[in-house]
Amino acid sequence: MSKHATLEAVVEMTDSIPCAPHILPKLQHSLLGTYVTTQELQSIIELDPGLATSVLRMANSAYFGRDQKCESIANAILLLGTAALSRLTVTSQAGNWLNQPIKGYGWEPGDLCRHSLCVAVASEILSTATGLADPNVAYTAGLIYDVGKLALAYANSEGLAEVIKLVPSPYPTWEEAENAVLGYCSTDVSRLLLQRWSLPHALIEVATGYLHPSRVAPQNFALVTTVHAAKSIATELGYGIGVDGYYFEVDEAALAEMNFTEESLQACVPAIVERMDALITPEGIIKALS
Repeated sequence: MSKHATLEAVVEMTDSIPCAPHILPKLQHSLLGTYVTTQELQSIIELDPGLATSVLRMANSAYFGRDQKCESIANAILLLGTAALSRLTVTSQAGNWLNQPIKGYGWEPGDLCRHSLCVAVASEILSTATGLADPNVAYTAGLIYDVGKLALAYANSEGLAEVIKLVPSPYPTWEEAENAVLGYCSTDVSRLLLQRWSLPHALIEVATGYLHPSRVAPQNFALVTTVHAAKSIATELGYGIGVDGYYFEVDEAALAEMNFTEESLQACVPAIVERMDALITPEGIIKALS
């Protein structure tokens, strides 16, 4: 029996995912302004996976009593309004996970934020180019797809220290090594967290199935495969990649079914790099927050 934290314990320990502290002052300044557009708020919230999940969680809570789930940050902002967002930023002030070194995945401060941002940008650009998914939903899905990895690193870093010793031998992928050591993997954590937060099924399926899109339900296959392709591009470009990123296998069958070829993916890379260059300095600082 594993001596490490159980899946349920990890979820309990990380039920509230805070955002990076350097994002909050700019967001609060915008919320306190005499006039702020939805686009301005969206441009700030969409820079951070922790804040994005908090906004989506609140928008999908039972308090609002909506039959239809909110799948994008833009719709969440319209639903919540500035008053609710202002309260959210106040309660998030203690958050500092994304700006600190986190053991287990070899991240430097801010790496997860940069990597998630690149996956989100790539997901949006790929979905726009192909028409396979709503670009806003694809961006949101790409931004929060790896939230379980953040939670697992925070709550069970000792277990991850053992995982790293087992790749690529005897286990060729990080997922297999996590399952061997812990009895579960980061996508299991993502699934339980996003279910607990009542997020839309499509976003849950991305976070649960992005490693193996061929296994997901047909109705979400295109979205999950788009995020999978975006992750492969972000990994190749090296934005915030952790040690686990070197043990990620591309689902070639899923990409082929959605007509993603090496040529079509590479054709989108210049636009992705241009967008990332507009957001992040060569030193890795998010320009929009400077």
